Order: sequence, then C-alpha cells, then structure tokens
Amino acid sequence: MKYSLLYYFKHFCFSFVFIFAIIIVNAQPNLNSNLPCYSIATTSNGTSMLYEMSPYSSQWRLIDKIDRNNIKALAISENKNVLYAIDKNVLGTINPVTAKFNEIGLIGSGNGVIGNILLDDVYGFTYVPYEDALYASHRIYSYDKQTNTAIQNSNDLLFKIDPTSGNIVLGAFEYGYDYAQIDDISNSTISVPTLYDVSDITYNRYTGELLILHGYQLPLNDIITINNIQDGTTEVFLTLLFKPSISLAFDNYDNVFLTTLPDLPNSNYSGDLHRVNIESSGSSKTNTLDPSLTEPTYFNCLECFKSSVSISNCQPIIYLNNYAPIRNTYKAQADLYSNKEILSNTICTAGNSITLGNHFSASRNINFTAKIENCN
Repeated sequence: MKYSLLYYFKHFCFSFVFIFAIIIVNAQPNLNSNLPCYSIATTSNGTSMLYEMSPYSSQWRLIDKIDRNNIKALAISENKNVLYAIDKNVLGTINPVTAKFNEIGLIGSGNGVIGNILLDDVYGFTYVPYEDALYASHRIYSYDKQTNTAIQNSNDLLFKIDPTSGNIVLGAFEYGYDYAQIDDISNSTISVPTLYDVSDITYNRYTGELLILHGYQLPLNDIITINNIQDGTTEVFLTLLFKPSISLAFDNYDNVFLTTLPDLPNSNYSGDLHRVNIESSGSSKTNTLDPSLTEPTYFNCLECFKSSVSISNCQPIIYLNNYAPIRNTYKAQADLYSNKEILSNTICTAGNSITLGNHFSASRNINFTAKIENCN
C-alpha cells in the first residue's frame, strides 16, 4: 500500500505535537498535595502572579498572572476551600487554577482613634475559622529613610472583614471602633529601634491569636509578636536576626515559614523560603522561591491550606500528646488531657477536668497555668 506525502506529514505533525505536549506537561513539577501553600509575587512593574507550593516537597510552580496588579494580601479559608485576596479597597477571591480575581465587594473605610481611614493599603491578611471572618492590617508608612528612624504614632491598623459582603465589620473593636491600632515594638538591638509597620499577619488556630511580622524590610530588623485579636496589643515572641522578611504563615503541621526579600547582589531575584527556628530566633533556608526569575520579584504574601478539622477556641474535649515548642492556649468545654513537653508559656482551661499524664513536663523558667473554667 502506498501513502502520499500528505499522509506522512499529518502523522509526523501529530507525533511532534503529542511529544511536545508531554514535554510541556513534564516541565512543571507534579505537586501531588491536597494541602498546598500559595503565594502572590509582584514584579517591580506591578505584575502580580499566583504561585503554588507543596509543603511536602517544597516545590513551587507558577499558576499564572493575576488580572490585577500590586496585590499584597492573601488569605485562605480551609473551611470553604477559598483563596481570598485584596486589591486596594476591594475584597475578592482568586481561582487557584486560572489565577483569575473575582470581586466580592468594597471594604470601605473605618472610624477609630485617628479618625476615618480609607482601608486601601493592606499588607497583612488572614482568615479566622471560628469567627468565619477575615482580619487585615492597613499600612500607615512610618519609616524615614533620610534619618533611618520611625515616624512616631504611625501605627498600622487591624480591622475585620465580612467574607460574604467584602465590607469592613463596623464596631468590631473596643469602644465601638472599626479598627484597632497595632502596638509599636521597641527593641534597642535592631537596626531601627522602634517598629510601627506590619509586613504580614497569620492566625494561630490553636491559641486564637495572631502572629504579626513587624519590620521595615531591612537587615536585622524583623520581630514577630503574638497579638490579641480583639484590641491589637502585642507581646514580643521572636526577634529574627537574618534577612529582611516580608510574609509569614503556618503550614498544616504548624511550622512557621517566612519569605524574604530578593538578594540582588547574589542574583537571587525572588528571595527565599525560610522555616523559623523557634528556639534560636533564627531560621533555616528551605529553598529559593523561583530561581528562574531574572527581575526583582517580591513574594509579599504566603498562606497554606490546613486540615479541615473543626477549629474552635473552645473545643469539647482536647487531647494533647505532642511536642509544644511555642506558647499555646488550650480551652476545652469539658475535659483536657495533656502529655506534652511544654517549652514556653502555656495556659490550659477546661470546664470539668484537666489531666496531666506521666509524660507531661514543663521546662524551667516558663509559666504554665491550668485552670477549671467554663469556656463557652
């Protein structure tokens, strides 16, 4: 049987396209994770891109460009399986497959101790499951490059957002204010002794508190605090003595991760992912975020999906049988049983009973409190 040149050409083209498609598919790593992390990275010209990371392999892949520019705030609702983002004064969701931004509504402005403020410069952003609410921080710039000092009384603002309407929740804080001022941090060992600006916030699902990353994106300048979600008051948690950091998140295993600024002198245009070492207040580098980048790109926000267990500040019965390297607050409606090794300040509250097992221990010079008190 004879075949025409057209026949061979068609089969050659089909084979080439098929092989090329396989190469393209294999070029992107298979993350194979049902609890991924996401980050939004923004180039110097304002283009924002959605990245996905497997927490198991620490592999990153670019999803696509987002159809909005200069997005610096990302939050994840594990209850609803939703990625939330803020574009200036607009709350929306981001499709994790296409990176398309879908508008929900205008956040608006809030009244408080410094008057009416349009909340349109959001850096920190996180989801609080037990309230089904979003919390965000509005930036009031305070760093003076000329004098390497901070402008006094320029605290960033913490406020609450309704994820259904996209609007600010009015009267959510003390005295009926719509926002709370986040405490400034003073520390004589860092490069700018007083910090007012917040780079990111993330919710600790076990303590019911926020971790807040403070700093001016300068070397030896970052501090993490534990923050009261109701009034913005802080307690210093860690002083981070390494590269300038710009975003903060817990993964599903409650490890704390940070992204850093690009390191241009070493041709690192994306910055790195670091896992925080709680004991030493330092970190260990996990990987470079995107080694393929050739222009400065800022991974301004980082969030991870977590297991879809029922999360509450007041659970019916709590069994604590693992290592506790950071401060925690545990509240049970009925009974609480602990076999933990406690290494930092911890409070256990239960309505009926608190049982400390044979392997329970509390390290020297820490405060451990156990009390019978209904937490409903």
